[in-house]
This record gives sequence, structure tokens and C-alpha cells, in this order.
Amino acid sequence: MRVTKAATELGVGIGTVYRWLADGFITGKQRIPGAPWRIRLDDELWAKVIERSPEGWVGLAEAAATLGGVAPDGFEQGPTR
Repeated sequence: MRVTKAATELGVGIGTVYRWLADGFITGKQRIPGAPWRIRLDDELWAKVIERSPEGWVGLAEAAATLGGVAPDGFEQGPTR
């Protein structure tokens, strides 16, 4: 599939997919240099990008809420003025 579709399926931005391609984190094919990338979403790729956290870890939103810190969107949590 093309980069835009792969980004949507993987839940990341298009820039992330291009960066992963450039870094060799994921692989893709081009018919000729400059042609659109084609990426195969197989089990190996999904295993690289699926979220796995060590036992006892929490996501950023839950940690921010627990600690009263900054939310993932960058806005301070708490009462509004």
C-alpha cells in the first residue's frame, strides 16, 4: 500500500512513515527512484509498531492525570480561569 494508507492503518503521520523508511525501521519498495513507496503491512511490521508496555507502565494521558502534569496535547490540566 502507499505511504498515506500505511500511515492511516498504523495510526501514525505520513512523516513518521517516511522517517521509518529512511531509518530502515520499516522497508518498502519503489519501482524506480522517486516513484511512490509501496509498503507491505505484514505480521513482522505490525510486531515492530504495536504498542507493548512493560507490566505496571501506564500511558502518557493516564500518567499526566495521575501526576497532575501536562496533558498529551500540551495544555496544563486543572481548573480554568
